[in-house]
Amino acid sequence: MEQLDPRWRKASYSGNGGADCVETGSVPGAVLIRDTKDREHGPVLRVNPDAWRVFTAGIKSQDLRPDAHPKPKTRRAGTHPLAGADR
Repeated sequence: MEQLDPRWRKASYSGNGGADCVETGSVPGAVLIRDTKDREHGPVLRVNPDAWRVFTAGIKSQDLRPDAHPKPKTRRAGTHPLAGADR
């Protein structure tokens, strides 16, 4: 297994005294994410740097937060939006 020794940084918005936060690090070609509580033996998520930039930009603009999007309207059971439409 590849040995990684990135410079880890703790999330600036860590709550609960840091118990509910993640750390990020970088290696050539990847951003690494891990759980602060399980630094030594926990899993490390590896993502493409471009994907990480899109993800963090979405969070900063609130586009990825669940409360940023209206809930979809629900239909009555058994109805379909194209029912009765000419096809």
